[in-house]
Amino acid sequence: MWYALLALALAAAPVPAVEALSASLVEVAGPRARGAGVVVSAEGHVLTSVRYVGLDAAQVHAAGEQRPGQVLAADGRLGVAVVRAAGRGWHAAPAGRVPPARKGERLVAVTRGPGGVLAHAGSVVKLPTGSTPFLETDLRQPPGTPLFDPRGRLVAVLVDGRGRALPLSAVRALLAREVRAP
Repeated sequence: MWYALLALALAAAPVPAVEALSASLVEVAGPRARGAGVVVSAEGHVLTSVRYVGLDAAQVHAAGEQRPGQVLAADGRLGVAVVRAAGRGWHAAPAGRVPPARKGERLVAVTRGPGGVLAHAGSVVKLPTGSTPFLETDLRQPPGTPLFDPRGRLVAVLVDGRGRALPLSAVRALLAREVRAP
């Protein structure tokens, strides 16, 4: 059923392998809240909302397993956090063009719900500008929800329930500022 929803959401675009999208979805839990996240590296780096992490740690839930995670970067202004989850065997979402190139470009929010994995189709309403790194979408999903292009490549993560998202380029800039080599 959800495969059919994904196919409809992506319209005539090539349908990505379902496993490539759903295998990268995780849940992140901190001391006050829990919510969506997406694995962005085979080493277990997880992109999520800053709401779901503690000052320096969070738990990452994937495939029925709970793993401890270390917060590498968190920015309340941007609304995102990057957690390094323990262990191996992580399936990272493939990265796409960041940010999307034009207004109206199609996006798909992929979430896990009680009925399984769900795809929600939407589009870019406003691109980032010199004054703001955020792009705006017509997708209304929880913070931490990953946004994919029609080919199944990760391009951004929602930072609030109103459709504001942070492109991967801004996340990379945050990591360059925050993460220091030992």
